[in-house]
Amino acid sequence: MDVVSHAPALPRPASRSRLLGSLAGLGMPVLLFVLSAVVGWLRLSPVVRQTVWAEDGRVFLLDEVDRGPVDTVFQHYAGYLHVVPRILVAIARVLPMSDFAVATTLLSVLTVAGIGVLVYVLTDGVLRSRWVRVVLALVPTLVPLGPVEIAGNVANLHWFLLFLAPFLFLAPVRTWLRGSLLGLVALLIGLTEIQLVAFLPLLALGIRNPRRLPVLIGALLGTGAQVFITLSFPRTVTTPWRNTVSDVVIGFIAEPFAGAATWNTSAVGRLIAAHGLFPLVVPLVVVVVALVAGVVVGRASQRWTIAATAFGAVAVWAGAVLLNPSPQLSFTGFDADHWRNVWSFRYTAASSMFVLAAVLSTADAFATQSRRWLRAVGIGLVGVVLVVFLVALPRPHESRDAGPVWRQEVDRGTQQCSTGRHQTAEVHIAPSDAWSFDLPCDDLR
Repeated sequence: MDVVSHAPALPRPASRSRLLGSLAGLGMPVLLFVLSAVVGWLRLSPVVRQTVWAEDGRVFLLDEVDRGPVDTVFQHYAGYLHVVPRILVAIARVLPMSDFAVATTLLSVLTVAGIGVLVYVLTDGVLRSRWVRVVLALVPTLVPLGPVEIAGNVANLHWFLLFLAPFLFLAPVRTWLRGSLLGLVALLIGLTEIQLVAFLPLLALGIRNPRRLPVLIGALLGTGAQVFITLSFPRTVTTPWRNTVSDVVIGFIAEPFAGAATWNTSAVGRLIAAHGLFPLVVPLVVVVVALVAGVVVGRASQRWTIAATAFGAVAVWAGAVLLNPSPQLSFTGFDADHWRNVWSFRYTAASSMFVLAAVLSTADAFATQSRRWLRAVGIGLVGVVLVVFLVALPRPHESRDAGPVWRQEVDRGTQQCSTGRHQTAEVHIAPSDAWSFDLPCDDLR
């Protein structure tokens, strides 16, 4: 009996070409993820990387210590659910308590890098220029104001998840697998950020595509749960202060729009104190005209992306000013001294990401035109954003460099517990001693 050797057949040229194309397609997302993670980590100072921030410690960590990960994942706080941050805190708790700060920082940086990669993947078929999509994917990591407060902690990850929302809802869905995966992402965003509600109308654009049904279901389930929690356990607002639409408009010019170009809000405040808003209004008008022109010359998907991101920039900021009344947001009444002492808010950075996304979406509409001068406009807009990234890349001087370093707090608490006279020990975290809390000695050890 003859023995026949069944050697594997060589791939056909067409199959080999498809394989190489698939590998090349994976290369850019992997490169973007690594680049974003490294840059995101380096934009935080060594002290910031080792500091526990606010809700990460006194809320999420303390709840996890008291009740465990299963009972706390859907625990509400301040009228909202925070599912993704609580999941990440549970993962960080696998490591020793002394490593908690570094673990949450690393998980936050990796999550933001992953969000950037998703933006790149989801805009395939929506935006036409691969290089515009690459720069757009870097926005979460390189937004100038990121390191000031929202980068490197899980408490503010909801802003980055919200940034993903318009691209998630506008992305084409051609298979049930893709639809199901995007539905899971929509569910997680909804269970973490209630403002996803603002982008739900975008789902009507593909309502006839049955493969988008999981995305719709996930988004509705997530936001529905958030609305239920908010109505059942409303966030308490104790101040009688009221902000106005004028505060929204003036504040938008001075904060999110200016913050899209620089993290140095002190310099912006000094500029306004000396010359008024005019130096900022002129570039704002130029950007608005460019956005309108992008809607005119762009294709349908580009138009919707420009409109959705521009809407996101305004909606996030307006919601922050009107729903969180504070004298610090009453920009209409600011005098020169107020402007010289103005500071950035976490809402500012979130809105600034959408400003940058709107500019890049507009750049895509121009860069893919047949006329050379229109393409030049698009290339110029991308160049402006790249210059902004480059200038703002160094870590802000106003970053969270005061500590306290978490490992030192754990060591101090462990020494206090070693006397045997205490069942708990107080640990201090950023941004102030008002956020300090007690940890059981058993968990500190």
